[in-house]
This record gives sequence, structure tokens and C-alpha cells, in this order.
Amino acid sequence: MTDPSKAVFLSYASQDAEAAKRICDTLRAAGIEVWFDQSELRGGDAWDQMIRRQIKACYLFVPVISANTQSREEGYFRREWNLAVARTLDMAEDRAFLLPIVIDGTSDSEARVPEKFREVQWTRLPVGSNTDSFIHQVCRLLSPEATRSSGTSVGSSARASRSLVRWVVGGLLIIATGYILADKFLSSKHAVPVAETPAATPAPFEAVSDKSVAVLPFVDMSEKKDQEYFSDGLAEELIEQIGKTSGLKVIARTSSFSFKGKSDDIPTIASKLKVSNILEGSVRRSGDHLRVSTQLIRADTGQPLWSETFDREFKDVFKIQDEISAAVVSALKLKLRGAQVTAAAHGTTNPEAFSAYLLGRQLYTHAVPASTTAEFRQTIEAYHKAISLDPHYAEAYADLAMSEYHLARVTGDSALEKLAEQTTQKAIDLNPGLAIGYSTRGTIRFRKHYNWVGAEADFKQALALEPTARELHRYGVLLTCLGHTEEAVAILRKAIDQNPLIAKVGGGLAWHS
Repeated sequence: MTDPSKAVFLSYASQDAEAAKRICDTLRAAGIEVWFDQSELRGGDAWDQMIRRQIKACYLFVPVISANTQSREEGYFRREWNLAVARTLDMAEDRAFLLPIVIDGTSDSEARVPEKFREVQWTRLPVGSNTDSFIHQVCRLLSPEATRSSGTSVGSSARASRSLVRWVVGGLLIIATGYILADKFLSSKHAVPVAETPAATPAPFEAVSDKSVAVLPFVDMSEKKDQEYFSDGLAEELIEQIGKTSGLKVIARTSSFSFKGKSDDIPTIASKLKVSNILEGSVRRSGDHLRVSTQLIRADTGQPLWSETFDREFKDVFKIQDEISAAVVSALKLKLRGAQVTAAAHGTTNPEAFSAYLLGRQLYTHAVPASTTAEFRQTIEAYHKAISLDPHYAEAYADLAMSEYHLARVTGDSALEKLAEQTTQKAIDLNPGLAIGYSTRGTIRFRKHYNWVGAEADFKQALALEPTARELHRYGVLLTCLGHTEEAVAILRKAIDQNPLIAKVGGGLAWHS
């Protein structure tokens, strides 16, 4: 399922499966490959061979030590431990390979473990403990620069990495973890619930900038109610388009879409999102006919600043978007970046390709939390249709690459993983000015190759082109793993400013990549 040469092997007694799963999800949320055996059917020649291959090839071996391992005189986990110890015999003395974790009060001196385990520093990670140093240490050990780290430094350097801003990083990592689980940074099939960060008391309307807006998901008013992917996609496209306006704060999709299907009124939504204006609308599509109704509302008064209904042919969808964007920024007394927005700025001039692309994005939203092969294949199929209709659709290539990469991690298909990298490069070649192309390539470099330098260069390029909450967050997580805590805090704060409800919705809505 994972590339063992870059993976962490998690070994545990069956009674500790829940605790091991939490550790697994935490590591995977930080972009770290984990071999995590959740099968109760251990043993048998085929399974034993699989275990042996994984232990022989993994980069770090993490035995979970507890009262449960202490009480069991026999167990398959002990075979795994002995196999790992045997592998160390062929390793240099300064090669960090064993990283024991104690999840309860089990004593180091009395633990029933191989003597080799006692030669390295243990990490204590009881339920509810802060995991920021642990994540940072694992990232550091997996880094190419850390191949000659001594085993005894595992615990001591983790403690040394704590800084004066540790409490800030800890809180932001909770948010970061939820963001990845929702994002576009997650492949675990079994994500744990994300802890909610206490919401700050919303500032009064007077303290919120007039130049701020949240775009709510548009309502599907089509007769068959089968155009939700299109109505949601249209709203999301407007978020991205309006967000390019200099001087205008636009709330990211993850936060603004968290109110979908809820009964919150406009003042409440605006207060929670800390904006002065709300854009809402509806979509009715019937064949080649499209009706889009929108209105921009001033939240403190409830009065509409602008409203319009567009009755057009479907082929005019790009013009409708442009007119809505222009009207919103005009009502807020701002100007769109650039003299005029053209259809090419939407990534394609083909409305049917655009529709297929929006379907792919909605399917991806559902596929990421579930991590099922069927849903990822449907997502890929939709993106392929968009590309078949417009072979130069760079955005479709970038999102296709992320879907291919996730499916490859779920299925263990190394050929598909390589294809994802090629697809990402295709997106960049088609449009070197596309932020999501670099962001996607950076994600794959970070998660698959642990290429910190290449990933950082890609994220910086993406931010230079379009500093969205998604790109800010991805870069912030990378900086956290590299131990650049103060810079990570600054970057993640910017991401949270654009996506204020991230901690509340992290486990519910997927952030497209």
C-alpha cells in the first residue's frame, strides 16, 4: 500500500490497535508514509512474507510499548520486534532506525522488550499528549540530511526542538492536521475526529473591514436537483476569481461552505467568518439554458448592495462569472486585477469541459475522506473527460494528478504514482503561471520523496502566483516539519485568516487540490 523505503513501520499488540491508529493518522496527516497493519488475520505464509518485506525495507521502525505488550508473553508483534532488531545488525551504529513509543505508564527498565530497544531514547506519547515534537522528529529523521542521526538523539533532539512558540505551534498543528485530513494533504482511510479549537469571540461588524466577503455555496434549483456539483463549483470558481482582487479579503471555500445546509442567518455567518459582506445565489440548469441569481448583502444591515439574475445559454457561463465578479468588486469600490478577465482565465474556453471539471472536484471532495478506490476512479474519469474536451486544460491536469496520487497510495500502484508526477508536470508545462500546478508538485515531492528543498521551492512559487489559504497551509506544514516554527506560525496565521473555521470543519469538508 505504501512505498516501504520511505515508510514508517508501526508495530503494536492487537489490544493497542486504537492507540496505534491515532499515531498512524497523526503521521499520515503530516504527509508521512506509514505501514499500518489493521488486519486481525495475522500469520500465514503470505502475510508473514509481506511483514518481513516491509520491515526489511522500511526507513523507521516504531514499536508501540504498553501494559498490553507487557502482559503478553507471546504475540506476532514480538516477531516483528525481533525482525527489526535483526535488521539493525547490518546497519551502521549511528543510523537511526528504532523509535520506541510508550503510550502509557510502562516503566522503561521493566518493559519486556529486546535489549536493543534500550540502547535508544524512548518517546512517551500517552493519549492526549502534544504531538508537535514527535511529528517534527519523525520528519527530521526521514529527511535525507538526517541519514546519519544517532539513535540516542531521537528523544533528546525532540525535546530540544521545543521553543518559546511551542504552544502556538501545538495549536496550529491541530488545525494543520485537520486541514490536511480535509485537503488536499490526506490519504488515510480512517481519519480520527479533529479536535475543535475554541472559537474566538467574533469581532463586531465595525471592526471588520468593509473590503471583505464570503461566497456561500449556491443553491441547486434545477428540476431534477442533479446540478449540485455545478452550483457548488460555480460558487467556488467565484471565490477563486474574486480572491484575485487586490485589497479584498475573500474567505476560503472550506469555511464558507461549512454553512451549507444549515439555518444560520446572514449576520451570524458574517460574524463567524469575520466579513462585512455575503454573496449568495442559486443556479437552475436545464439543457442548454442556465439561470443564475445572485445578490451581495451587507451583513450588518441585511440590505442588498447588488443583485442580478442571468438568463443565458450554458455556453455563456464564463461571461456570467465575469459579470458577477465585476459587479461584486465594483459594489465594494474596488477594481479587478487586470484590465479585463477573459474566458481563458477560467482555464478553458469549453463550457462542457468546465462542467466535467467541476464534477471531478465535487467527486474528489467526497473521495478524500472515504479514500475508496471506486470514488477516486470516478473522480479521475471526470477529469479525463474534461481533458478530452480540452487537451490544454492545465487546471484539470493538476487536479487529476492529485487524484492519481491519492488512488496510488490507496492501492499501492507505483506506476500510477509515477503517472501522477508526469501529470503534474504536464499541468506546469501547459501553464507555468498556474499556482496549483506547483502546489501539487510540491505536495508530491514532500509526501512521496521527502524532497524538502524541491517542495519548498514549489510552494514558494505557488504563493508568489496566488497566496491562497491552501498554498499557505501546505507551506506552513512543511515549515513545521522542517522545524522552522516561527516562520510556520506566521504562514499558518495567514492561512487561518482566510479560512477562520478550519479547525471546526477540518474533518468534514475536503479542500480541493
